Amino acid sequence: MKTQKTTTTIIAITLVVLGLVVAIPFSVGMYAGIKSHTGASGEILSTLKKECDCKEISVDHSVYGFQYSVTEGATSERASYTLKGCKINGSVSEEIERLNTILIAEVAGYKKLDLVQFQFETNGTEEVVTVKNGTLE
Repeated sequence: MKTQKTTTTIIAITLVVLGLVVAIPFSVGMYAGIKSHTGASGEILSTLKKECDCKEISVDHSVYGFQYSVTEGATSERASYTLKGCKINGSVSEEIERLNTILIAEVAGYKKLDLVQFQFETNGTEEVVTVKNGTLE
């Protein structure tokens, strides 16, 4: 009877130690990833506010972790921004090319974001531009 109790205790201790060995590195990795994503998302927002002449710029969503969409496929980091009432010189595509170049140069981790969407709402029109890993789609 005593050996069975000892064996059960050893198994329980082994499982707890094994759980900690797996959980601690996983938690540290998730924390580092979330912190990196949050920093990049905030930097994108501040760069947009600095570089764009818009009445309002907001973050629609900023997600870190596995997501799947039928239209965009599998992603691990994605963000979406709405730019309202912008004064744009030229077309939206010219403006997003300019902004994309600036964001690549100024925001560390911008090219690591799997999917970034910019929704321009100007003069009653709405246009969504998608950037995948720093490349315009």
